[in-house]
Amino acid sequence: MELLCALVLLGMVALLVVPTTRAAAAHLQLVREADELCRVLRLAQARAMATEQANQVRFYPDSNRYRTYQPHVVDHQLAAGVRIDYVSFPRDSRGWIMCQFSPLGVPAAGGTVALSNQRGERIYVITTPVVGRVRVSPRPPAA
Repeated sequence: MELLCALVLLGMVALLVVPTTRAAAAHLQLVREADELCRVLRLAQARAMATEQANQVRFYPDSNRYRTYQPHVVDHQLAAGVRIDYVSFPRDSRGWIMCQFSPLGVPAAGGTVALSNQRGERIYVITTPVVGRVRVSPRPPAA
C-alpha cells in the first residue's frame, strides 16, 4: 500500500515537472540560437575589418536559415522549434536580405532579426546603424 502511494505521488510530481522542463528547454534553445546569430554577426564584422573587405550575412526567413561567406560559405540552419519571425535589414538590388559590414566594421544599415519558438516567446538580435553594435535583447528596439 505504501509503495502504491509513493508511486502515485511520484506520478503527480512528474506531471508538474515535465511541462516546466519543456518550457525551459524551448526557452534555452531560443536563447542559444539568438546568441549564435549574434556571434556570427560579430564574427562577420571582425572579418570585414581584418581582411579589409566587405563581409555579409544573408538571411532566408522562409527556410529559417542564414548564410555567411568568409572564409567560405556556411549555411546556418536554426534548430527545430525556432524560427525567424522577421528581418528588418533592407533588401539589396538583387532582393537579398542581408547585413553587410564595411572594412571599417560599420554595417550598411542597422537592422533586427526576431526569433521565436513554438511557445510564442520572442528574442531580438539587433545591429545598431553607424556604430555596428550587435546585441541580443528580450525587447524589440525602440522605433
